[in-house]
Amino acid sequence: IGVLEIDAKNVPKDKYARIHINGVPQTYEVGTRQRKEFNSPVDALFRPIDYVYNMFGKSPNQLKKLKKLKDDDNLRNMLEAKFNRELLMEYLGMTAVELNELLNECNYSDYFIKSASDLQLIEAVLLCYENHKAIKKGSTIKEK
Repeated sequence: IGVLEIDAKNVPKDKYARIHINGVPQTYEVGTRQRKEFNSPVDALFRPIDYVYNMFGKSPNQLKKLKKLKDDDNLRNMLEAKFNRELLMEYLGMTAVELNELLNECNYSDYFIKSASDLQLIEAVLLCYENHKAIKKGSTIKEK
């Protein structure tokens, strides 16, 4: 009913797709969470020195912070390549600081940012902006 066999073959088969549920105003990113080093107390029990060092050591904490900063910078560079921030700031009526806060709040995965088209990315940012605006106002009712 309106779907060609060719269309069905072009549907992406990756596990990190964004899905939209009818009746729900936002989309969801599907996938599995990344595995941490210690998933259970049993893991920590078999390697107590590694666990204590990873929890309280200076070097692992600095490496975690450095990795997070590097990932954030890479995502920011990818977003910069996908759309023009000045145009988006003018359209949404936001400052650069507010736009950065919004993009940090959206928290899209780098896989989505790399694989999404420009239109999909802008649509996702606009949906996130609507949610952000509703949370700030304290209401989820759309104005007409």
